[in-house]
Amino acid sequence: MKRLLRPSILLVVLFGLATSAAALALWPRAPVNRAWPLAVPEGDQEVVWLYSATNAVPWERFVFALKLARSERAEHSPASAFAVDDHNAFPDQTTAVPEVAVTFPGSKRRLWFRWYKITSDLKSQDWVAALVARRTPPLAIIGGNTSDVAIDLARSLRTETERLQLGPAEPLLLLTTATADAADNAEGTQETLNNLYPKHVFRFCFTNKQMAEAVISFIWSHGDLRPDSEPYYVTFWKDDPYSTDLNLRFCDALRFAPFHTAARDWAWQAATAALGGVPLDLSNVLYSQSRMEMPFYPASILYSVGAFARPNRWESVEADQLMDRLDRYPQQRRPLLVVPAATQPARRFLRGLVHTSPIEARRFIVATGDAIAFNTVYHDRNMAWPIQDLPFTLVFFCHRNPTDPKAQKAQISAQQSPGASEGAEGAEAPGTEDLLLFVDMVDVLIGTCQDENGFPSLPANAARLRERFSLARWSRAGERVTFDNGAEPLFNEEGNRYSGTGEHVVLLRPSIRGQKVLAEAYLEVCPRVEDARGKWTWLRPAKPLVLHYEGYSDPGGAD
Repeated sequence: MKRLLRPSILLVVLFGLATSAAALALWPRAPVNRAWPLAVPEGDQEVVWLYSATNAVPWERFVFALKLARSERAEHSPASAFAVDDHNAFPDQTTAVPEVAVTFPGSKRRLWFRWYKITSDLKSQDWVAALVARRTPPLAIIGGNTSDVAIDLARSLRTETERLQLGPAEPLLLLTTATADAADNAEGTQETLNNLYPKHVFRFCFTNKQMAEAVISFIWSHGDLRPDSEPYYVTFWKDDPYSTDLNLRFCDALRFAPFHTAARDWAWQAATAALGGVPLDLSNVLYSQSRMEMPFYPASILYSVGAFARPNRWESVEADQLMDRLDRYPQQRRPLLVVPAATQPARRFLRGLVHTSPIEARRFIVATGDAIAFNTVYHDRNMAWPIQDLPFTLVFFCHRNPTDPKAQKAQISAQQSPGASEGAEGAEAPGTEDLLLFVDMVDVLIGTCQDENGFPSLPANAARLRERFSLARWSRAGERVTFDNGAEPLFNEEGNRYSGTGEHVVLLRPSIRGQKVLAEAYLEVCPRVEDARGKWTWLRPAKPLVLHYEGYSDPGGAD
């Protein structure tokens, strides 16, 4: 026993234990969290929903869009109806893969929609690598709720598909709300986002360029919104790629706006003179031309990180400087302010303007894109956009109709328990722009899984799916996707959505009585329509929707 306790023996034992511990610690092992996509049954196909694990609402809306599209098909075209099996769409275990199966009459083959969750351990690149290496790669990957995510997905798909040389099996990338026009490629130069994964990207939303042109054309087509003089005030957040890209698109759109103004003034003056009215007033023409000089006052903000409503220090400085600049142009009654930002930084910056100069800040016509959601100013307005704190005329973009009555009614019915009385469908109903966008996506995917007679015909691979995507059309009469050959195409050659296929512009106006901002506002949802002369125009409703806020009391009439 004493021999076993000798120091030399103990040293050997300790060395052995230390070596074993080091081997166990350093031995290569399979990671605990690996991307393990589910198998696709023989004959079936899969479309992947690739979103972050914390972003459950879009998946819920997409599942509801599947049901809404199914009910509408059953109503209008029973022969092309399909069934939705959503019993595992919302599993109890958060680690489980939510999935929905779509089946067609007379066919045992299924189209699976599965949500593979992006987490801190499992990035989008991990899922892409695992999915394309699987025996049956997905037909398509739905993602890109932001431009940054879309860029990462496009790069990952291009890298992995080229490495594996998938050929016809290279999945399509279907973007939901990624709107950036350009992105940096591998060489560090700018190219269109779609070209990061060439001929495989289809965008169901509109681009930043389309949004900026739509908002500016809406403002310029209405005299009560069009700025009466320059400069235009443009802001952007340097750390936000969406903000910087959208700012460039707004600036491009604004550079052409004065030319349209000049042409309109010339036409008005010439017509007046021809009809024997007031002689041609050259001062108006000169004024139109003068608008083309030095049009912009930029306000670049370093960081977009901050609190819910209180401006960060960079936003406060820029807000103060912008109001100082506005003081130099007292003749401006309707100055244009471009705020290409998400809700939180936009709300903080606008609050900073009001804090600096409460009365003068109200003069701004604020233009932005789609990052301020419709529900922010509508359903959640008391908390997210209180009009008395943000008394601005706001013009923003929606990819689809945010107040579609049929979709609103379907949502309200789904939220009610059986036997409950019907709820109000007015101002408290949720917005429908995201729901209808997902319905468009479902209509295209379901349409590509059926032949021209409505019989089931799942695409054999992604290349066949891409061919069928080119057949997707837009019905102006029905305001939805169709595969009727006589309708106009939905996508252009690059995979971007054509303008005039469902976009809307929303106008929010505060209610002001004298110097007081009342706890109410007026909301107008304006579709883009084609007039009798074949020109695109914006249709404003005959009567705006009146929104009331907390603390509202009838003032006996507002100006």
